[in-house]
Parts: sequence; structure tokens; C-alpha cells
Amino acid sequence: FRSLHVTAETAKRVAEAYYGSRPARSYYNGCSTGGRQGLILAQRYPMDFDGIIAGAPALDNIAGRMRSIATWQAQAKAPIRTEKLKLLAERVYARCDDKDGVKDGLLIEPGRCDFQPSRDLPVCAGAEATDCFTAGQVRTIEAIYSDVMVNGKRAAFGFPKGAEVLGPNGR
Repeated sequence: FRSLHVTAETAKRVAEAYYGSRPARSYYNGCSTGGRQGLILAQRYPMDFDGIIAGAPALDNIAGRMRSIATWQAQAKAPIRTEKLKLLAERVYARCDDKDGVKDGLLIEPGRCDFQPSRDLPVCAGAEATDCFTAGQVRTIEAIYSDVMVNGKRAAFGFPKGAEVLGPNGR
């Protein structure tokens, strides 16, 4: 983070050398890791910037990595193919879209969605098909929605229902 401090100060000096004065205002804008860096800059070097926009700061990287590992482990056992995401999203939204009182293609409160893959998804009777999920794929989806538990304690939250890559409208 010292390098960001040094870069900011160097840029101000370059502007001063070229224009004859330092910038009147200086702002930082970052998102994800850049958002986290913005929060650290505000703590360590509060005089470097007149304003800091720290969008969606990536916090709790350990939980994020654990969530990723659990998702990949589940996908390795029974992958969910991209073409099945639309079917999954359609079923989630069919079950939960109107929980907020309005059927509008949005899940305003994903925590109120009582979608259960083992109950609400069509399971293939035989071989895998495009209009159903294998039992293994249902377990994969349940693992993705479930919290990651370590020694009986939640280490990472599950993905919220409604966060599927494709919504029911294909977007």
C-alpha cells in the first residue's frame, strides 16, 4: 500500500512539474481488491486523497477462498453445465419471485426464498437430459447454496438463491 501512496505523491509532483501547480483535488476510485485498498489508504494515508470511493471492497478473503474451494469440489463431482443454469434460475424464480409481493423477475430478499433443489428441481429418471438434473447435480447445487462449515462453525456463507448466472429471462 506504500506503493499506492508513493504513486499518488509522484503523480502530484509530475503534475506540478508539468502544469506549474499541484492538482486542486485528488480522488481514488477502486472496486473489489481496489476497494479494499481504498479503505486501507484512508486509514494509513488519509491526506493523500480528497475523496476515496471504495466500491464493493473484497473483505474476508479466507471465507471467499473457502467458498470457492467448496464450490469447485462440488462441481468436480457433478458439474452443472452452463445450459442448465437457465432451468435452475427458472425454477428458483418460479418458487420465490413473488415472495416480496411482486412478481417482477427480482428476488429482493433472497433469504426468504425457500427453494430446495432436492424438492424443486426435476431429477432425471435415467441418463442426464437438458430438462432435468442428475442426483449428483442436485447435490452440487445444494452444496453451492449451503454455508461452508468447519468444525461445526460457519466459515463462509452459501450463495444466495437468485444469484444464478442466468436469470429466468436469460440475462
